[in-house]
Amino acid sequence: MYTKGEWKITDIIRTPTHNKRVIIDRSGWTIAEVYFCDYGSTFAREDNARLIAAAPAMYEALKCWQTEGIVKATIPMMEAIAKVEGK
Repeated sequence: MYTKGEWKITDIIRTPTHNKRVIIDRSGWTIAEVYFCDYGSTFAREDNARLIAAAPAMYEALKCWQTEGIVKATIPMMEAIAKVEGK
């Protein structure tokens, strides 16, 4: 069993070492932490955080697909994709 969603990404938190931390949480509980630095590409790490945060929505879309078929699962799948893409 997994921690039920909706999971959200908190604001970026800066640590004393100048690393940034994106915390994915649900109701104040930490689900995962994604670390990245101020240099280089931070976009991949932020994309990873969005992907993790969308995991419950993707799981529900897959369950809908399994039980209801692709037509009824289309909207939940599109919503999960939008979460991953940050829309």
